[in-house]
Amino acid sequence: MWLLTHRRIQCRTNLLRKHVLPNATCEVCNEADETPEHIIGGCTIGRQFWEKIGLKSMKTASKDAIHNLSPPAGVPNQGFFAFIALAWWPLWKTMNAAVFRNELKSRSRKKSW
Repeated sequence: MWLLTHRRIQCRTNLLRKHVLPNATCEVCNEADETPEHIIGGCTIGRQFWEKIGLKSMKTASKDAIHNLSPPAGVPNQGFFAFIALAWWPLWKTMNAAVFRNELKSRSRKKSW
């Protein structure tokens, strides 16, 4: 959580900055650079996840933006922010699995988020 909110999570933009990769384009969607924000809400994986749970947008990783979110109808306030924080980890892991183990293609054939 700390790494994500401080934009230090390993993503293509950080690896490009360290001269590890030649570009930062997201390998999953090829629509934008892979930033921390893109991983949690800008890429197809993140957008589909947040839409399924009733949140229209999760395009920022800042602590202030998280605290300004309102839970979807029927979801209690208590524990909502902890849920958001816990959801970020599997989103990042899913992006890594899609890129490094090609798991997105096999998962999308079985079912979507």
